[in-house]
Amino acid sequence: MWLNGYKIMATRTATMDADGEASSAVSIRPFAPNDATACCWIINENVAVMAGLNEAARRVIIGKNVPDRLALELGNAHTVVAVDGDDVVGVAALDRAELIRFHVAKSHQGRGIGSAMLMLLEEQARLNGVGRLQLLASPSSEGFYASYGYASLGEDRAVSGNAEFVNVKMEKELAQS
Repeated sequence: MWLNGYKIMATRTATMDADGEASSAVSIRPFAPNDATACCWIINENVAVMAGLNEAARRVIIGKNVPDRLALELGNAHTVVAVDGDDVVGVAALDRAELIRFHVAKSHQGRGIGSAMLMLLEEQARLNGVGRLQLLASPSSEGFYASYGYASLGEDRAVSGNAEFVNVKMEKELAQS
């Protein structure tokens, strides 16, 4: 199903409730401005442990990651959120031919949510006529993207004052559907 240019889909996650029963359905939907606070929390949680950043870089990112600013940035891109019940547990955005702000809450990692958001945004990119997607990955997430066909183009380093940022520039040729 498509809504405002977004493919809406649901993924099932295999979590156990207190009785040992499988529970929890995670859905992916378009970002809404009122999701920004939850998205900030998820991003800040990941930045706190992300490889490729020193403490000064973490402070810079977290200091700039505020709901009003993030809502504007994500509102200007094709952005989706993963939702578990009433809780936003993932965010990812497609800005022209670049994937940005791709994060899943630590409590929900390893359940296929990132994979589902990635496939959805790749399909959106194809619909937009994008032939090649690019992204800057943290060194710790390089393997995730490589498993979906993204090739490393090398390290991307930036320094701003005492803040040091190390990412891996990656890209993927998209087969047109």
